Amino acid sequence: MLAIELFTDADHRRLNKWMRGYQLIDDRGVTRYDGSFGTPPDLLQRIGWLRAQGRQWFRNVVLAAGRRSGKSLLSSILTSSTVWKVLEVDDPQAARAASGQADHVADVSTTREAATRDVFADAAARISRSACFAPFIDQTHPTRSGCSRGRSCAPGPPNVANAARLC
Repeated sequence: MLAIELFTDADHRRLNKWMRGYQLIDDRGVTRYDGSFGTPPDLLQRIGWLRAQGRQWFRNVVLAAGRRSGKSLLSSILTSSTVWKVLEVDDPQAARAASGQADHVADVSTTREAATRDVFADAAARISRSACFAPFIDQTHPTRSGCSRGRSCAPGPPNVANAARLC
């Protein structure tokens, strides 16, 4: 989410440090970013532009981080959030078709086994253990959702106020 109004002073200090991690340079006539940590220096301006366009998040995020740095955890949180956004809509398929939008999360790993074991398993576990998703989980087959293509997952959108408390 691009809710910069929720950032604490510590968040702003960390962002300011990260935004100093890359600099725009001229590399033999090619302009590019150079650095070893952080974000592009204009991150807050990019967030402002996206918000002015009515967007809720970045379309693409590349997370390049080393082993054991929490990539799977972060990915499972983002995947859960994307699934929740779909469930908030009364008829997700019709809403997405009408708007021309598609929500998706692409998680990449070095092998199919690692993706299944780490990335997708973390997301599935987070969703299946979260109380807010319980009405949407097929209890006879816990690895499947209770939704079927072409019809709403529930009689109405989830109660978002309760979801914030439960998830």
